[in-house]
Amino acid sequence: VTEEEPAEGVVPGRPLELKVTEATKNYVVLSWKPPGEKGLESIMYYVEKCVSGTDSWQRVNTEIPVKSPRFALFDLAEGKSYYFRVRCCNSAGVGEPSEPTEAITVGDKLDIPSAPGKVVPTRNTDTSVVVSWEASSDAVALVG
Repeated sequence: VTEEEPAEGVVPGRPLELKVTEATKNYVVLSWKPPGEKGLESIMYYVEKCVSGTDSWQRVNTEIPVKSPRFALFDLAEGKSYYFRVRCCNSAGVGEPSEPTEAITVGDKLDIPSAPGKVVPTRNTDTSVVVSWEASSDAVALVG
């Protein structure tokens, strides 16, 4: 083993850049990047949630660790706010948790953002129009 090569049996570091990429009243999707320090082994992940106002973190995937850096959580209580964090694990152990997400409130308002503002259609050619607008003020991680 050289200094450049990580040794076997190294507990992985913290997952990086954890964020909520999708949120509705039915589910929340988290994504993150693998840690810088992970050793030679493949790593897996444990996802944890915490109800806002408490210090009690609960592991969501208790049976089987997640193999990819993306996870969907279902069965969250509507109207409650949650924080989420992720831990890496391998045969050497479970690493420190990621930084938690901002509080996410589960509910109807996450499904449909308000309408965009200042919609302006502009003629582009004889057969096309370019449409521009201001983003919705309450859209979180809007995809389309």
